[in-house]
Amino acid sequence: MDRARARNSEKAKLTEKFVRNAKIIEQAFDTMAKNSGQRSLDEMVTNYLKAEEQQYHLATYINLMGGESDQLKEENESLD
Repeated sequence: MDRARARNSEKAKLTEKFVRNAKIIEQAFDTMAKNSGQRSLDEMVTNYLKAEEQQYHLATYINLMGGESDQLKEENESLD
């Protein structure tokens, strides 16, 4: 009997924790939706992934330009 009570108590605690975490996630989603103007989670994820891809391409371009700049500096220095 004590074991059953202990199991039920543990299950109740886990359920409470799950509900509390679900409410936190729901509040976070509502905040993101309010701040982004997007109500759909799919739309948020799609826009996030597009932004990440764009950032990656920009970082790649910047690195390429930096390497090209270094190469041109070296060429200029060799001309002097």
